[in-house]
Amino acid sequence: GDTMANQIGNILEIITTHPKEITKAAPFGQPCISHYEDGFLVFQFVTRKAAPIKAVQSLSETFREDDFRLLWADEDCFNVGEIHFFDGCETDWYYPDGKEAEALYHLIWDCLGKETICYEETSR
Repeated sequence: GDTMANQIGNILEIITTHPKEITKAAPFGQPCISHYEDGFLVFQFVTRKAAPIKAVQSLSETFREDDFRLLWADEDCFNVGEIHFFDGCETDWYYPDGKEAEALYHLIWDCLGKETICYEETSR
């Protein structure tokens, strides 16, 4: 529907020794769920129009010893990816397509509780 237009689902995973400081500094609005999972501080949230790559990079510049991994997928599965930051720099990235893109899409949106099928929005 139109209420979800241009929404990007995001998962940010951070390996850190100071989760409270990062949680305070994280510039992500609602809905934002944060929890601990297998040694990662995990944020799950939705942004409008674009993945918050610059915001995560600036967090990485502030918390230089921490590992940041941002995964994102827009609601209709055409813009899907993953970027790793360390010490303020991109250290790795992944822009899947086809089945891999679909898998990443479902991982993110299932975590955010959105029941949908990849590509369904293309028939608008």
